[in-house]
Amino acid sequence: MGTSGNPAKAAEAKISSASEFKKKRAGVIELPSGMTVRLRNPGGLRIFMANGSIPNSLMPLVKEALDSGTEMDAKKTSDVVDQDTITEMMEMMDRIAVTCFVEPRCYPVPEDDALRDDNLLYADEVEDEDKMFIFQWVSGGTEDVATFRAKQASNVAALSGQPEVGSSPE
Repeated sequence: MGTSGNPAKAAEAKISSASEFKKKRAGVIELPSGMTVRLRNPGGLRIFMANGSIPNSLMPLVKEALDSGTEMDAKKTSDVVDQDTITEMMEMMDRIAVTCFVEPRCYPVPEDDALRDDNLLYADEVEDEDKMFIFQWVSGGTEDVATFRAKQASNVAALSGQPEVGSSPE
């Protein structure tokens, strides 16, 4: 517990360094794909809200989750999901990956495929499950793949009763 109630103990406490603060917001993490990366959390979902990375359609759900200190409710999310929202969510996941990857660096997808560099990792080359894991990690969720997979299974179960989104291929 803290030492704020005891001035004698507070005087003896070691002051945390800048690197200790930064260490709490970064780390080497194994992703669900089995790949290992170094990630940096820029400050949670509030940072992504401030820079416009959260789609407007999801803003109320993200804000509610932040205000209550809980995760986004898959059941509530399914109520606002349409094709445009899915596209916005995927773009958001790409931006979060680009922001959080330290090593290897992750880059935005170039507009023109001719501009791709085979030596660089682009956001569309990161598996969707890995991007979802990073989203959960940024929002204060688990760093453990097994816990993440169990939570994802319960989210999929919550969404399974929902009607299909989009149309069938022609």
